[in-house]
Amino acid sequence: MKSNRTFLKSIGKILLLFSLCFLLSPQCVRAESPTKVQATASLSDTDWPLAPDINAECAVLMEAGSGTILYDKNMHQRMYPASTTKILTCLLAVENSALNETVSFSYQAVHSVPADGSSIGMDAGESLPMEQCIYGILVGSANEAANAVAEHVAGSIPAFVQKMNEKAKELGCRDSHFMNPNGLHNPDHYTSCYDLATIGRAFFSNDFLCRAANIPRYHFTPSAHQPDDFYLNNKNQLVTGQVKCEGIVGGKTGYTSQAGETLVSCAERNGMKLICVVMKDGSPDQFLDSAKLFEYGFRNFTKTDLKENPSSILPDSAPFLSSDYSVFPRSSGTLSVSDNSCVILPNGASFSDVSAKTDPTGEDKETTGKTGEKKIASLRFFWHERQVGSAEILLSPLRNNSSTPAKRNHRIYVNLYLLFLVLFLLSVLISFALRPLIANQEGDTLQNKKNRRHFKRLKKETRKLHF
Repeated sequence: MKSNRTFLKSIGKILLLFSLCFLLSPQCVRAESPTKVQATASLSDTDWPLAPDINAECAVLMEAGSGTILYDKNMHQRMYPASTTKILTCLLAVENSALNETVSFSYQAVHSVPADGSSIGMDAGESLPMEQCIYGILVGSANEAANAVAEHVAGSIPAFVQKMNEKAKELGCRDSHFMNPNGLHNPDHYTSCYDLATIGRAFFSNDFLCRAANIPRYHFTPSAHQPDDFYLNNKNQLVTGQVKCEGIVGGKTGYTSQAGETLVSCAERNGMKLICVVMKDGSPDQFLDSAKLFEYGFRNFTKTDLKENPSSILPDSAPFLSSDYSVFPRSSGTLSVSDNSCVILPNGASFSDVSAKTDPTGEDKETTGKTGEKKIASLRFFWHERQVGSAEILLSPLRNNSSTPAKRNHRIYVNLYLLFLVLFLLSVLISFALRPLIANQEGDTLQNKKNRRHFKRLKKETRKLHF
């Protein structure tokens, strides 16, 4: 037992010496401590910015990246969406077809909608590129174009409606059910401000859809399959500039007698993108209310982008034994946060008052970003019980990037926790590997002692006989 303890002490000294030599090497770099956000005077929950009065029966103001709610008025109440339905129709169109595909207008697509409703005057048998169909839907709110797109994408309008409901569920909608691609009234065709803003998050993340939803006027030119030359004028006063709104990204209007005036719109300033939905409003109140809410959001809230400052929520994740030399091939198995990770706080609020709740994913799922990148957890951030942001924690796989050119500072990064874990395991392996050798040495030592004692006894006995 004593020899074993001596052996383990010797191994420990060797490993400790190795660790110190390595860690004190000039090229070893210590991990920097996480960046701290400067604290400001803390606000109480009663100091949440006072919102303007609006006429709409239901409304929501949502930050597009994280889904953070800045303003809510009956946002989960089921309402008729009218033509704001068409943002989901166009979203499915760009996800399931190319813009240069030819869309034919069937008799049913043209004649199953009211003749006095919104249209671009297409006749059965005519056709347009998908791109022009989408402009017709978003600028002119063309009902027959929405029908034709639905038939082109899914084969029939009922099949497309099924896709609409599946997509809404996939996006996280909770109070929606769609019956047609154009928003014409049906008692079973409904959504909520929250759900429509949720669909808007996906819609306004598409650059082409943003362009198509933000053009005041669109020119249709004659072609072999469409003989007319005409212009479409957008009725969205935020887009045309009749109602001033700085940073407008686009929007879609809607109206039926049952739905009232509806509007979904998006604006962006200083890196913060907001989505506003108003439902059951008057005219032109839908534009005035939306402009008020945008101004409220941009004036009273500040966005902290966690993607730009991940150290505020993540430990330093420099790869273990990552080097710019070929001795240790550079690896990149690191933690990161998703692109839309952010916290939205009232001006003057302190980041130190923000708490976080972790929601494990339950299973590793690859993201749509880098190959092999997996989402391992979700974070929700709260400020005085209000959710003010979210983040997805991503894990990148270990990859060999030894061919990457060396950087100027030639640094070696060491994850100390993993280093000592490896050293401990190494000591255990060495102890097991050397145990037979030590046992043999101890056996030889014992045998030598026994021989010496035997020789001494023989010597004494010989002396007795001699005398």
